[in-house]
Amino acid sequence: LNPGRLRMPCWAFLEVARLRQTILQLRREGKVDLKRHPELQRRLSREVSVQNVPFLAVDAESPLYLFTPQTCCMRDLMPLSFYLSHDTYSLPSELQKDLGPQAPKLIEGWASPNSSRIWATNGAPWRVPYPPWSDQTVPEPGQDTMI
Repeated sequence: LNPGRLRMPCWAFLEVARLRQTILQLRREGKVDLKRHPELQRRLSREVSVQNVPFLAVDAESPLYLFTPQTCCMRDLMPLSFYLSHDTYSLPSELQKDLGPQAPKLIEGWASPNSSRIWATNGAPWRVPYPPWSDQTVPEPGQDTMI
Protein backbone atom coordinates (compact mmCIF):
# COMPACT_ATOMS: atom_id res chain seq x y z
CA LEU A 1 0.00 0.00 0.00
CA ASN A 2 1.04 3.56 -0.61
CA PRO A 3 -0.18 5.47 2.44
CA GLY A 4 0.50 8.77 0.69
CA ARG A 5 -2.57 8.31 -1.51
CA LEU A 6 -4.82 5.87 0.27
CA ARG A 7 -8.56 6.12 -0.19
CA MET A 8 -10.56 5.02 2.82
CA PRO A 9 -13.98 5.80 4.26
CA CYS A 10 -14.13 8.94 6.38
CA TRP A 11 -15.33 6.84 9.35
CA ALA A 12 -12.07 4.84 9.19
CA PHE A 13 -9.95 8.01 9.29
CA LEU A 14 -11.85 9.17 12.38
CA GLU A 15 -11.77 5.70 13.95
CA VAL A 16 -7.95 5.63 13.75
CA ALA A 17 -7.90 8.83 15.81
CA ARG A 18 -10.48 7.47 18.28
CA LEU A 19 -8.59 4.18 18.67
CA ARG A 20 -5.36 6.05 19.33
CA GLN A 21 -7.11 8.16 21.94
CA THR A 22 -8.54 5.07 23.66
CA ILE A 23 -5.15 3.31 23.68
CA LEU A 24 -3.41 6.39 25.12
CA GLN A 25 -6.02 6.61 27.88
CA LEU A 26 -5.69 2.91 28.72
CA ARG A 27 -1.88 3.15 28.76
CA ARG A 28 -2.12 5.45 31.78
CA GLU A 29 -3.02 2.31 33.74
CA GLY A 30 -0.05 0.38 32.29
CA LYS A 31 0.35 -2.03 29.40
CA VAL A 32 -2.86 -2.50 27.39
CA ASP A 33 -4.09 -6.10 27.62
CA LEU A 34 -6.76 -6.78 25.01
CA LYS A 35 -8.11 -9.69 27.05
CA ARG A 36 -9.32 -7.08 29.52
CA HIS A 37 -10.68 -4.83 26.75
CA PRO A 38 -12.75 -6.94 24.30
CA GLU A 39 -14.46 -3.88 22.78
CA LEU A 40 -11.07 -2.39 21.85
CA GLN A 41 -10.02 -5.73 20.40
CA ARG A 42 -13.21 -5.85 18.33
CA ARG A 43 -12.65 -2.30 17.02
CA LEU A 44 -9.01 -3.03 16.11
CA SER A 45 -10.09 -6.18 14.24
CA ARG A 46 -12.86 -4.47 12.26
CA GLU A 47 -12.32 -4.87 8.54
CA VAL A 48 -12.17 -1.89 6.20
CA SER A 49 -11.67 -1.60 2.45
CA VAL A 50 -8.89 0.76 1.33
CA GLN A 51 -7.53 1.55 -2.10
CA ASN A 52 -4.36 3.06 -3.52
CA VAL A 53 -5.07 6.14 -5.57
CA PRO A 54 -2.77 7.12 -8.44
CA PHE A 55 -0.80 10.29 -7.71
CA LEU A 56 -0.66 11.30 -11.36
CA ALA A 57 -2.58 10.31 -14.47
CA VAL A 58 -2.95 6.62 -15.22
CA ASP A 59 -1.63 5.55 -18.62
CA ALA A 60 -1.06 2.28 -20.51
CA GLU A 61 2.12 1.61 -18.50
CA SER A 62 0.44 1.98 -15.09
CA PRO A 63 0.28 -1.25 -13.03
CA LEU A 64 -3.48 -1.20 -12.51
CA TYR A 65 -3.41 -4.19 -10.14
CA LEU A 66 -1.85 -1.85 -7.53
CA PHE A 67 -5.05 0.19 -7.46
CA THR A 68 -7.55 -2.56 -6.65
CA PRO A 69 -9.40 -2.28 -3.34
CA GLN A 70 -7.86 -4.24 -0.48
CA THR A 71 -9.38 -5.37 2.78
CA CYS A 72 -7.42 -4.87 5.97
CA CYS A 73 -8.14 -4.45 9.68
CA MET A 74 -8.21 -1.15 11.52
CA ARG A 75 -5.12 -2.34 13.45
CA ASP A 76 -3.24 -2.34 10.11
CA LEU A 77 -3.96 1.37 9.63
CA MET A 78 -2.97 2.42 13.16
CA PRO A 79 0.82 2.73 12.59
CA LEU A 80 0.34 4.99 9.57
CA SER A 81 -0.15 8.72 9.67
CA PHE A 82 -2.83 10.18 7.42
CA TYR A 83 -4.08 13.53 6.41
CA LEU A 84 -7.61 14.13 5.29
CA SER A 85 -8.02 16.31 2.23
CA HIS A 86 -11.74 16.50 1.97
CA ASP A 87 -14.78 18.71 1.94
CA THR A 88 -16.03 19.31 5.45
CA TYR A 89 -19.58 18.09 4.70
CA SER A 90 -18.48 14.48 5.23
CA LEU A 91 -17.27 15.11 8.79
CA PRO A 92 -19.45 14.99 11.92
CA SER A 93 -21.24 18.31 12.51
CA GLU A 94 -19.19 19.10 15.63
CA LEU A 95 -15.99 18.78 13.61
CA GLN A 96 -17.43 20.84 10.76
CA LYS A 97 -17.94 23.77 13.12
CA ASP A 98 -14.38 23.49 14.44
CA LEU A 99 -12.55 23.13 11.12
CA GLY A 100 -12.19 25.41 8.20
CA PRO A 101 -9.90 25.97 5.25
CA GLN A 102 -6.36 26.46 6.53
CA ALA A 103 -5.05 28.38 3.50
CA PRO A 104 -5.65 31.87 4.93
CA LYS A 105 -4.06 30.78 8.21
CA LEU A 106 -0.87 29.79 6.38
CA ILE A 107 -0.53 32.63 3.90
CA GLU A 108 -3.05 35.45 3.81
CA GLY A 109 -2.99 35.64 0.02
CA TRP A 110 -4.27 32.07 -0.22
CA ALA A 111 -7.62 33.12 1.24
CA SER A 112 -8.96 34.05 -2.18
CA PRO A 113 -10.47 31.97 -3.62
CA ASN A 114 -11.44 30.25 -0.42
CA SER A 115 -11.77 26.49 -0.68
CA SER A 116 -13.97 24.24 1.40
CA ARG A 117 -11.31 21.51 1.27
CA ILE A 118 -9.37 20.98 4.47
CA TRP A 119 -6.29 19.08 5.55
CA ALA A 120 -6.47 17.42 8.94
CA THR A 121 -4.32 14.73 10.49
CA ASN A 122 -5.06 12.02 13.01
CA GLY A 123 -1.58 12.31 14.52
CA ALA A 124 2.00 11.24 14.15
CA PRO A 125 3.00 7.68 13.09
CA TRP A 126 2.74 4.85 15.63
CA ARG A 127 4.80 1.67 15.90
CA VAL A 128 3.59 -1.60 14.43
CA PRO A 129 2.65 -4.13 17.14
CA TYR A 130 4.55 -7.40 17.34
CA PRO A 131 3.60 -9.76 15.88
CA PRO A 132 1.74 -7.47 13.45
CA TRP A 133 -0.82 -10.10 12.39
CA SER A 134 -1.88 -10.99 15.93
CA ASP A 135 -5.28 -9.87 17.17
CA GLN A 136 -3.81 -9.87 20.70
CA THR A 137 -1.29 -7.05 20.11
CA VAL A 138 -1.82 -3.31 20.40
CA PRO A 139 -0.17 -0.60 18.26
CA GLU A 140 2.12 1.65 20.30
CA PRO A 141 2.48 5.42 20.02
CA GLY A 142 5.72 6.75 18.54
CA GLN A 143 7.91 9.30 20.24
CA ASP A 144 7.31 12.09 17.71
CA THR A 145 4.25 14.14 18.63
CA MET A 146 4.70 16.48 15.67
CA ILE A 147 3.66 15.78 12.10
